[in-house]
Amino acid sequence: MLLFLKITGFEHAKNGEFFLHRYPDDPYDRIWESDMVRRANYLVDAAPGTVNVSTDKPVFVATSERPPEKVMQTAVVGTLGELTYRLNLNGFPGDGWAFSYFAEIEESVVPETRKFKLFIPGLPDVSKATVDVGENAPGKLRLYQPGYYNVSLPFVLSFAFRKTNDSSRGPILNAFEIYKYVEIEPGSPDALAMASLASRYTSLGDWANEGGDPCWPSPWSWVRCSSEPQLRVVSINLSGKNLTGGVPPELVALSFLAEIRLDDNMLTGPIPDLAASSNLSIIHFENNQLTGSVPSYLSSLPKLTELYLQNNKLSGYIPKALKSRGIIFNYAGNMDLKRQGIKRSTTW
Repeated sequence: MLLFLKITGFEHAKNGEFFLHRYPDDPYDRIWESDMVRRANYLVDAAPGTVNVSTDKPVFVATSERPPEKVMQTAVVGTLGELTYRLNLNGFPGDGWAFSYFAEIEESVVPETRKFKLFIPGLPDVSKATVDVGENAPGKLRLYQPGYYNVSLPFVLSFAFRKTNDSSRGPILNAFEIYKYVEIEPGSPDALAMASLASRYTSLGDWANEGGDPCWPSPWSWVRCSSEPQLRVVSINLSGKNLTGGVPPELVALSFLAEIRLDDNMLTGPIPDLAASSNLSIIHFENNQLTGSVPSYLSSLPKLTELYLQNNKLSGYIPKALKSRGIIFNYAGNMDLKRQGIKRSTTW
């Protein structure tokens, strides 16, 4: 199942003005709007004593989620010891992703503490341990970002931050995000085959865990795709990725492939039937441990220009039809591959 996140991001007013922030302030182009832009069934039940605060000083935000600095320079504070919210979350109930962002941006003449807890009615397991902004961040003007990667949320979400008894200041909240996981259709018809192929190698590195659609909105690092309107995988480059086992059978389903590079691995077994990929022009299977014969269909691929099979364990005879093709063909290092009386050559 392919998923993406539908975003609801909130920040706070600065000097009584409401701003909308996105790229380039936000490197991920999330849209941040003020929670003070109130609409019916949107944001209600703010606690008495809730005030806006802001700073022009820089706030350190270079952490994993990277909320914009301009967002973190604003906040609301519960001067009477509590911040409360009741939101209608469009598209919920459902499973989502939720994070809060805290930074101490208020000045103080004497040392003070700011400690508080999260309370969500009906969701006791979600309530977190005490937030101590000064220790968790740590220090002033630095980001602290607790949250949940997978949490079930209702349509009407009520929550509160409440000051602890040993805190000298009420709770602060600079921003929060709530995303919903939504199932979507693959952007490329090759997505399911590619997901299956990548799943074979998830333990081999981040390249096999990029997730989502292999072509949209941007291709995986080892993939090239055709341009719109038809997003198809046209090139796979897995050279030197420590692949083992047979040549991945999913390649047979990728009928728009023009280039395959699986060289310098430890692949075994025969060369699969790729006859349906009539656009194939470049094939690199060299420096593996492939066995069996050189398939005759290779001579029938109309666009084939490069065929590298050297240093495998192939056997039998080279198809005669390959002789008449003006292609770059390297098959050296296959000791049991017979040449039918011709001299071994790297180019035919």
